[in-house]
Amino acid sequence: MPTIQESQLVQFSTALFRAAGVGDAEAKIVAESLVQANLRGHDSHGVMRVPFYIGKVQDGSLNPSAQLTIEKESPCSIVADGGWGLGQVLNILAPVLIDLAAELQRVTRSGGTLVLAGLVHDQLDRVCIAFDRSVVVTTTADGPWRCVVLRRPVA
Repeated sequence: MPTIQESQLVQFSTALFRAAGVGDAEAKIVAESLVQANLRGHDSHGVMRVPFYIGKVQDGSLNPSAQLTIEKESPCSIVADGGWGLGQVLNILAPVLIDLAAELQRVTRSGGTLVLAGLVHDQLDRVCIAFDRSVVVTTTADGPWRCVVLRRPVA
């Protein structure tokens, strides 16, 4: 079996996405994500998905230029719509949660619970570190997705 270098596989996958009409930056983000899935041993979420994604772009059921929009916001929740876009591009949840960690913990009452859902598995640790004034109660997994339940200690 031939060995393909990571950089070559990213480059090839990126070229396939670009040929299907996906923008340059978006194509590279998705290609890198899929290759990383393979390297972590999650082949079912790796480059074998390239033909599936390209087919969905071509049949119009996936919008490669979709933008994440905030539909509803409150002190304790955000409802966002990815517009049937590329999840690897639109999943900005971890950076946003990290930026908001101090404020979310500040507005969570003493003994209160925070539920953070929809995290990609490799983002969980970074998010939990940012929520340094909370205690991890539990985490759950659903494929590559993670949910973490945090509790603010009683003051």
